Amino acid sequence: MTDSLSTLMRSMYDERHPEDGRIGKLMSRKLQTGGVVDLEIFFSGMRRQEYERKNEAIDLSRQRGEQVPCRLCFSSSSLIYHCRLAITPDEVPFFPYHMLLRPITPKVFDTSFKSVGRNLKLGLIEKHHLDCRPGFNYEDIVIMSWLVKDARDYMVTQSFGGSGASVPEHVHAHAFPKNQTDFPLMRRVCFTRLRGTDNIWVNRHITYAILVRGNPETIAEVFVGLHALLRLPSNHYIMIDNDFGGLIGVYVPRVRDLPLVPRRLRAAAWKFGAFEVLGLYDAKNEELYDSLKFNEAYMATHSVTLHDPELQRDAERAAQELVLKSRNKWRRISEHATHIVR
Repeated sequence: MTDSLSTLMRSMYDERHPEDGRIGKLMSRKLQTGGVVDLEIFFSGMRRQEYERKNEAIDLSRQRGEQVPCRLCFSSSSLIYHCRLAITPDEVPFFPYHMLLRPITPKVFDTSFKSVGRNLKLGLIEKHHLDCRPGFNYEDIVIMSWLVKDARDYMVTQSFGGSGASVPEHVHAHAFPKNQTDFPLMRRVCFTRLRGTDNIWVNRHITYAILVRGNPETIAEVFVGLHALLRLPSNHYIMIDNDFGGLIGVYVPRVRDLPLVPRRLRAAAWKFGAFEVLGLYDAKNEELYDSLKFNEAYMATHSVTLHDPELQRDAERAAQELVLKSRNKWRRISEHATHIVR
């Protein structure tokens, strides 16, 4: 299953983008911190600047009160995963083999979808199949966690309204090969294990992130619980990471959508998403790429992430309680199943 899902995703990408130059980073440079890790800024080779200009024009139309169709409610040939997620080559990729993930309404059943593996079908996803809503739910996180277990060379990132999503009106996520890039502030050296736990880590280095290792259901319960507690937008990351011992989910609560930056950078319309809060800066234009300094990047990331000590303590306490609750629930389920078998 692992090989077949990853191979099918890559094959679909090759078919959709046969002339793709496969250059994720046209230019890249380090922002030296003098600390545990250096940050990084890059200039994309994947036509992202053109994409951002189109999105800015659409956002302006919305601000004028004009009716604009949802940008993600388009038809496309897709892999249908667990009948809950449409996996499609992204129209304008971040990196080579970048896939767009869109939830499907649970009521969808289409006999024209062709089975291509266990819990995996292929077919034409149309607007009426899609679950178009702005926020995430428990099932979204569970199913994306299973995706990275089945395609272990991929990772998932997610943003929303208030946390840098290019299309905030339609919940979605992105999957791309882990070897395409590296998030500086995701590295193990940036995290400290939360006292009294064996599977929760916290990153207070420039950003603020809570990392949980566990099964898909535990990660989903923590994400949903933290959102209910903090009532803040967030960025999400899901992947298999051997440095942390397996499947992890990283939750980054956001206090601002746009960063606080020097006046000279404000005209860049810097949409600050899932990359930037973990120390990877996608330059929207060459001026930003050439001029960004470490202290400006630090200020920008620090300004959008959660640094209130009391709220941090509340979030960490909640994460610990949610993990314990999840463990107890799954222990009871396992014991019950064993009793039935006996």
